[in-house]
Amino acid sequence: MTETLQTLLHLGTQIKFITTMNYAYRDNEEYLNKIKLTGHYKNLPFSKAVSGNLQNYAIIIICSFLDELNGEFTPKKHSEYSERIIKVRKAIKPIKKRINQWENLRNYRDYVLAHNLREKNTPIFSSNRQKKEYKIPFSNSEHYLLSELIILIIQIIWTEFEDVISEINLNESLLDKIDFTESEINAQKEYDLIRTECLKIINSEKKL
Repeated sequence: MTETLQTLLHLGTQIKFITTMNYAYRDNEEYLNKIKLTGHYKNLPFSKAVSGNLQNYAIIIICSFLDELNGEFTPKKHSEYSERIIKVRKAIKPIKKRINQWENLRNYRDYVLAHNLREKNTPIFSSNRQKKEYKIPFSNSEHYLLSELIILIIQIIWTEFEDVISEINLNESLLDKIDFTESEINAQKEYDLIRTECLKIINSEKKL
């Protein structure tokens, strides 16, 4: 049970962080738009680039939270806490009812954001595919509501399981559980060498 709670709390913390960043961007929108992008993106306001990416990332994390909530925070998975889990799940029914109104949330995560732009093996750019409407949070107000509803779920879970949560090391982060293989590289040198190899292959093919 502690692992499930810790996972939910960690994902909830990420969602809260993204929400905080969204507030910060709105409060500093004029300042952020002084930053100018170049090339293809030169006409895109920097604040919109920030907010759009934050909101899309929030959807990915929120879907992960809901997957954990629905798949792991269940009486069947944790029978010793079944009555308390049922109590929480009953309390959050109004929240889930509202979230479920964004009925394409997971499909948008799966087909547009997190994978390779295919819907059930059909490319989104296929000429045989009609334009599809996704019922997801779109306005700032909708994104705000969704994030705050997730945070409300966390608060309800915390209230019911405070005794269990008190046994969790909340200072433990994701970085305590994963490691990275880091290499010192000369990125520009490697890029130039690989590009040269690619061009050699292309030129040799032309001669055939």
